[in-house]
Amino acid sequence: MACAHLTHSNITQNLQGKFIHKDECTKCFATSKSEHGIDICLKCFNGSCPDLHSSQHYLSQHHPIALHLEMVKRPKASEEPQQISKLAIGVPGGAGYSADEWDPHTLLKCLACNIFLNPTAEIRQLINSILMANSALFQSSVDAWELELQPCEHTLLLEQLPRQLAEKSLASCNSCDLKANLWLCMVCGNLGCGRKNYDGSGGNGHALTHFQTTGHGVVCKIGTITPEGTASIHCYNCDNEVLDPSLADHLKTFGILIQQQVKTEKTITEMELESNINLTLSKAVEEGRTLSPRYGPGYTGMENLGNSCYLNSVIQLIFSFPEWQHRYTDEDHLNGCKSNDPSQCYFCQLNKLGLGLWSGEHSLQKWTEPVNTVTGEIIPPTEYQDGIRPQMFKALIGKGHPEFSSARQQDAYEFFSHFLSVGQKAEKAAGIISSYPGKIFEFKLATKMKCLKCHGVKYNSANSTVISVSVPIDLKEDGPNVVVDFDRVLNTFTQAEIVEYNCPNCKQTTNFSKQFMFETYPKVLVVVVNRFVCPDWVPKKLECGVNVPVDPFSLENMRLVKGNEQELLGSSEEDSGPKFDQGLLNELLMFGFGENIAKRALITTSNRSLEEATNWIVENLENPEANEPLVSSSSQGPQISQDLIDNLTAMGFSASQAKNALKNCNCDPERAVDYLFSHPDDDMEVEQPQVQEEVGDKGPANYQLQGVVTHLGASVHSGHYVAHILKEGECILFNDIKVAASSDPPLGKGYLYFFRKLN
Repeated sequence: MACAHLTHSNITQNLQGKFIHKDECTKCFATSKSEHGIDICLKCFNGSCPDLHSSQHYLSQHHPIALHLEMVKRPKASEEPQQISKLAIGVPGGAGYSADEWDPHTLLKCLACNIFLNPTAEIRQLINSILMANSALFQSSVDAWELELQPCEHTLLLEQLPRQLAEKSLASCNSCDLKANLWLCMVCGNLGCGRKNYDGSGGNGHALTHFQTTGHGVVCKIGTITPEGTASIHCYNCDNEVLDPSLADHLKTFGILIQQQVKTEKTITEMELESNINLTLSKAVEEGRTLSPRYGPGYTGMENLGNSCYLNSVIQLIFSFPEWQHRYTDEDHLNGCKSNDPSQCYFCQLNKLGLGLWSGEHSLQKWTEPVNTVTGEIIPPTEYQDGIRPQMFKALIGKGHPEFSSARQQDAYEFFSHFLSVGQKAEKAAGIISSYPGKIFEFKLATKMKCLKCHGVKYNSANSTVISVSVPIDLKEDGPNVVVDFDRVLNTFTQAEIVEYNCPNCKQTTNFSKQFMFETYPKVLVVVVNRFVCPDWVPKKLECGVNVPVDPFSLENMRLVKGNEQELLGSSEEDSGPKFDQGLLNELLMFGFGENIAKRALITTSNRSLEEATNWIVENLENPEANEPLVSSSSQGPQISQDLIDNLTAMGFSASQAKNALKNCNCDPERAVDYLFSHPDDDMEVEQPQVQEEVGDKGPANYQLQGVVTHLGASVHSGHYVAHILKEGECILFNDIKVAASSDPPLGKGYLYFFRKLN
């Protein structure tokens, strides 16, 4: 059918450099595999659901021509259950890989005339190009994960002690009578049993004891050796499963010929795979506790995009608060947004996320197909939900950030801080910062400084969104069954420390006691429990628990109350000058860094993230200037010369930028120029007083636990995050896509705690 809108001006023929949203609607979670498919705008390649957002896109952008795309599942030739054969997710042979094949069904349509069209040869070529091109989600997604074993230096440089082993000597552990789970030392030929598991199964750990005694780190699991030259190889030095490219030659040293071997036991990879399958597809079990799945609004899971559990856990907690639900489940914005690319609109993506979590449409009970494992066991169908895939949200929030734009595992607290910062900037740019729900986390943190010589006191305050506490425990006493009192943990926040400070009254540097307290309290208090410590510069995660109360409790004892002490007057290092994020400063101080270098790192990195500040400190540890006290504008330091300001403004910088740069660089013009080029958006009006907005409130400080983000795993470099949220009389576990009620949850092992202030 002919259409007056089918013109070159309404169609973009060149796909180069274009993001093609052909997988998912940019304003909701409808996909091309959904019942009604999606419409792809042939002018800007935006993807929209045909039920609602496609017509809205046409009305706002006046792009009438669209390609309707439905992916239809191709019927299977046979109904054989899925075979899983490798430790992988999302790739052939791996868990989570769908062998389903899909056929694209397309129709050309005009949204203005509400009719379907016959494509010309030129448009048909464009349609074929769209089908062949990578989608926008594909460009930024990590659909597949696979464990790739690599050789380590200890297998590549292995030095052996030749020894002929009799077959009888390979029948049992050299130190006990165990005859299974045996590991051969690839250096000397000792045979030891494997480690004991948490449930008492496994071995007696004699292979590990042999390594600790001799330093022989490379071992091979007897029973996993195949004639093809593969086996489970573990390196105790690297504490990882590795590859031995010369396995056949190394085994021959002990008289073992791989051609004659028969595999009788599971490899580590196979056992981990089976564990992952059972965790994903069978009944969800949390430390032996059977969980009861939950479905409906507020019980929607979030798909793991590849190491994105930190994001999922934090977002589930944040959206458990009604302020976030009310602000970001706004269909009015989605219906009226004029953005030509909703995937890059902060408000579109936040409302899309909020509606996805709270509509209940993506939290319907479904059942899996049976799965046939490599061991021959059939895992029966189990219930599950689709959940939502927050790919566009993650891409937008992480855009331009070196870590959050990657697929690497990240710290949950750092993401929480980064997410609030991104939201604050977006709301401020839109002129609606007053309604930003992130304000529920804000409060005024007071610092009380008391001179130990003249006993004068000085008070400072800064806005913050978290408090950081440590676990007061001797590392020798740490263990999974040890429980530390919550009050003791909280007291580490207000506990006074001794610092050197220039006393304006004593006119000299003296010892001060420094103590943090609340000047105001937030509606939602976020407590970061620092479980990661570095004794002797070796990172370690504390295993102990904390008896966090679920009943209401008071924090009145942490409120700042000014007494009758003499208040110090006069200038000091903290009276003025660049501001820094007090929460991030607390974290850096907890790591053991000096206060001066920590403040300078935060100022230099514009308070962007804990990681950037830490990296700056590490790079500048040898720089003596980094540890010098900061210069304030009210100190007796050098005054900012008008000539220096004029020189910088002549280079194109504003007067406020010039003053701020000179102030940060101790009036050094060369350093100021470097500062300006590295901080192009820093335009602080230093001479104009800011109107102070009330942050937090001064009402009764009674709180109750609402949720916790927990880091699972012993390593500080990896692990898995989950969230527990207390709602409707139950504790709900949010473990990526899995949502279930949990009895007796491990709340004491948390990393981030969220406490709601009681009215």
